Amino acid sequence: MKNNFLLIFACCFLVANTYAQTNLNSYKYVVVPKKFSFFKQADKYRLNGLTHFLFNKYGFQAFLEDEPYPKDLIFNACNVLHADVVKESSLFTTKLKTILKDCHGKIVYTSVLGVSKEKEFNKSYSEALRNSFKSIQKLNYKYNPKLDKATLSLQYDVGSNSAKEPKEKLKPSLPLDAPISTNNQQVFNYDEVFKASSVKNGYQLKNSKNKIVYTLLSTSLPNIYLIANEDAILHLVNEEWILEYYDNDIIKRNVLDIKF
Repeated sequence: MKNNFLLIFACCFLVANTYAQTNLNSYKYVVVPKKFSFFKQADKYRLNGLTHFLFNKYGFQAFLEDEPYPKDLIFNACNVLHADVVKESSLFTTKLKTILKDCHGKIVYTSVLGVSKEKEFNKSYSEALRNSFKSIQKLNYKYNPKLDKATLSLQYDVGSNSAKEPKEKLKPSLPLDAPISTNNQQVFNYDEVFKASSVKNGYQLKNSKNKIVYTLLSTSLPNIYLIANEDAILHLVNEEWILEYYDNDIIKRNVLDIKF
């Protein structure tokens, strides 16, 4: 009876581990925050930097929250996992779990509980975190882009009226300034104010004629929006909203005046 129980337990563990590995393999990047919620200080005891290091060590492409991101990370925000570390209360030991969430905030993986009995805080947090990563190491993560369309396809409902309303393309008809070409970049400014109206999963941008110009889809990254049905993004840079896209290997950035 005992042997049967152990066999069932081992099978369940193997199935769960295999599913977690396949599930994580469909994500390309991991973003690590500058600080964890149980600390007031960023990178306390260098824990965030160590988390970033360990993910890269075990095969992931990890970035700290304030690092420059690759273009495909911005354009496909749901191909990203967001790391978090959770502390469990204990009097004489440090206990940490490493968690990975998808772009909707859903937990897709939780590591084993890493434990340390070291008395010095910097040593105990480091040891506990490394122990929590032992289960992540065993996953043998390897990015598999073939799984992307099956597991990470973006399906947004942007409101029932969006398909019925006319949609106008945004064109640089009368820029305030001539395009400035620098390092394969062109920047335009526009003399029209666009009004953003809230819809499910984002906003609709309307021009002065109250016609939809673009639909903005929210991402898990702050002040970064995908443009529905377009290979473009809208993001906030130095208090200006920039519409950014590639045109024949030239980055074109359109400065938009938007009222939210």
